[in-house]
Amino acid sequence: MAAGRSPRVAIVLAALAGWGAVVIVPGPASARVTCGGVPVAPTSELQAVIDANPPGTVFCFEPGTYVVTTPMVPRERDAFVAAPGTILSGLDRSSAAFAGFPARASGVTVRGFVIEHFTGVDAQAAVITWSGWRVQSNQVRFNGFAGIRVTGTGSVVRWNSSHHNGRYGIIGAGSNILIEGNDISFNNTRHFPVWDAGGTKFTNSSGLTFSKNYVHNNDGPGLWADSNNYGVLYAGNRVTRNRESGIQHEISYDAVIRDNIVEGNALNSVGRSLWWGADIFVHSSPNVEIAGNTVRTSGENGIGLRDSIRTQVGGHGPYEVRNASVHDNTVVMSPGSQTGLVSDRPEAFTSFGVTFERNHYRVPDESGMFWEWQGPKSIAEWQAAGLDGGAEFATFP
Repeated sequence: MAAGRSPRVAIVLAALAGWGAVVIVPGPASARVTCGGVPVAPTSELQAVIDANPPGTVFCFEPGTYVVTTPMVPRERDAFVAAPGTILSGLDRSSAAFAGFPARASGVTVRGFVIEHFTGVDAQAAVITWSGWRVQSNQVRFNGFAGIRVTGTGSVVRWNSSHHNGRYGIIGAGSNILIEGNDISFNNTRHFPVWDAGGTKFTNSSGLTFSKNYVHNNDGPGLWADSNNYGVLYAGNRVTRNRESGIQHEISYDAVIRDNIVEGNALNSVGRSLWWGADIFVHSSPNVEIAGNTVRTSGENGIGLRDSIRTQVGGHGPYEVRNASVHDNTVVMSPGSQTGLVSDRPEAFTSFGVTFERNHYRVPDESGMFWEWQGPKSIAEWQAAGLDGGAEFATFP
């Protein structure tokens, strides 16, 4: 084992050795912590220590278990840095460990903690950010609602492990948010309906980026932007074994979904049409590019576009699948899988600017109906409809 690398991180990296686009360094064990600032002990009155120091103070938490009875409210630019073995516990009674509002302190850092057993009442989370926060190298687990809630603008959530939370791993809304290098897994332990629970859920965001995350085994969607998100980038993630769609961009706007490895998600779509989901699923959202991804199916659908007639109009126009470009992806299909577009209206197939080009498909049967475009299509019928010029098709046993 490499010097300085924890067993848990080494296992994750070894498991991903074949996935060159993804580097995961989750959890506090991966961080070498040095801290120079105000020492904090498990016996300290936490909010009293914060209030006794000026904004911009670095608080150095000594190892041990801290029972947090009320959320800590930081001041501007405060930094909370934990030594290995530091646990913040809400004992399933307190709502959150850190609350970025109502005080709305910006530029706060939270690094290196185990954060567990907070209730997250009123659809909140164990860590609630405000603008410019850095939430890094924490393990956030066993919380009642969500692990981390990101709000405001310019926050970074990096190298955390958010797992086994009651409903979601990471949720949020805001602008210019980066979700990078996290392990987001095994969330929705309270078995909420899978159409409103899972790995992540963001609403009303702009400039949101999901990069190099490992998102797996969530009871719901994996990476999910739902409702009035604009300018979302999903890049270099590995997304696998989530109950609903792996990457789901829904009733939102412009997005790029590129260079991800997505496989074995959307279990609800097995044996069903593209209306029910896919490994990569775009639902009633215009101006989306899907490129350079590797999708491997195990009965679920591959890349699916769903255009539903919706009466509501968001901040950037109608919610519809328009100007969607699906190109240069590798899609390994399996019996029962489909890739393509479904819609309530015929014009979606003729005048909405939906294109499939230069994708590479591997199918178990060259005569199979693995594509959907106004009904199931064979290879010949798919290309006769003007789709996937320059594509490559191959069969495998």
